Amino acid sequence: GRGLDEFVFTLTRDEFLDIFFDELALPNMVKRQLARIDQYKRVRAGYTQSGVPTNINLGRTMRGAAGRRIAIGAPHS
Repeated sequence: GRGLDEFVFTLTRDEFLDIFFDELALPNMVKRQLARIDQYKRVRAGYTQSGVPTNINLGRTMRGAAGRRIAIGAPHS
């Protein structure tokens, strides 16, 4: 009769690539280049509100601090 067996298996990325490239007559260098996936990370350009001094616009930071002091009625320092 017919069998309706269901099964699930998992492969790691490396195992999949080994099976995928197994029968191809490619040099190892080509296999490695095809298997490599470049990942990019977006980085915001410009100045930030906080962080290391090289990323902070000090003039803008001081203007913002002065504006906050005026808004809460604090004395000037």
